[in-house]
Amino acid sequence: MVSEVVEALPPDYREKLEDVQLVVMEEPTPEQIEELGGDPSDPPLGVYLGTSILEQSAFDTQFEPNTIVLFQKLIEEICGNEVEVAEEVRLTLLHEIGHHFGIDEGQMPESVR
Repeated sequence: MVSEVVEALPPDYREKLEDVQLVVMEEPTPEQIEELGGDPSDPPLGVYLGTSILEQSAFDTQFEPNTIVLFQKLIEEICGNEVEVAEEVRLTLLHEIGHHFGIDEGQMPESVR
């Protein structure tokens, strides 16, 4: 499902995601929730780990790649069927991609949403 969402993006957006790792984990670890400042009773469905394109600099010494992580079990738990899962994956992934671009999904062009 993640690949399908990325493939549906316009080429210029896909190109800017080439260096971003896309990871699907079952659920966040307690350490990840704490690190993100989240509420353990309401964990995130996904997270962007990295520096947005707007904040990147040629002088950055970032050694870890920018990464988008989706939490499969949490997404499946809030959805009633596979169609809903696919839509939630799309929405969550677009939200996290927005962080990479330094925008929220409402600011993305209609061709991306």
